[in-house]
Amino acid sequence: EQKRLQKQLSNAMEIALLGHWEYDVANDLFTFNDHFYKMLRTTTKQVGGYTMSSSEYANRFVHPDDIIVVGEEIQKAIDATETNFRRKFQHRMIYADGTAGHISVQFFIVKDSQGRTIRTYGVNQDITDHKQMEEALRIEQERFSKAFRATPNPTTISRMADGTIIEVNETWVETF
Repeated sequence: EQKRLQKQLSNAMEIALLGHWEYDVANDLFTFNDHFYKMLRTTTKQVGGYTMSSSEYANRFVHPDDIIVVGEEIQKAIDATETNFRRKFQHRMIYADGTAGHISVQFFIVKDSQGRTIRTYGVNQDITDHKQMEEALRIEQERFSKAFRATPNPTTISRMADGTIIEVNETWVETF
């Protein structure tokens, strides 16, 4: 039963493009799993093991323009005074093959008896496809908006159900 449940979890993580990790603050050491490396299009063998320092991780897999943002997020977690500190953010990444992508990061912290952050546990999800779809939609909306404004015909956008006019172009305003 345990093996079956582990296989189900593994399949779910693969389908969702998830990889979990933990970070040992005192030793500046990330520990990743095979799913994490698969999400980054590499393997444990290619990377050289399941652990690496935060600077090695940042230099290998964080987009250079986002290294500062990721560093600030880590520092906020380490400095957090709340015991239930949780965080979610997104940043660009670099896959092992050199191409860029996007990930969503969610994590929580663990404090010691003196209130110091000693560990963080998290999960990253590859959201590159989602970001690409958002960008394609933005471009199409921009293209539609330009065409709507530029058409020489009086044009409206209205709701079919009740005929409510939502938007009109300049030609419509001039005509009516």
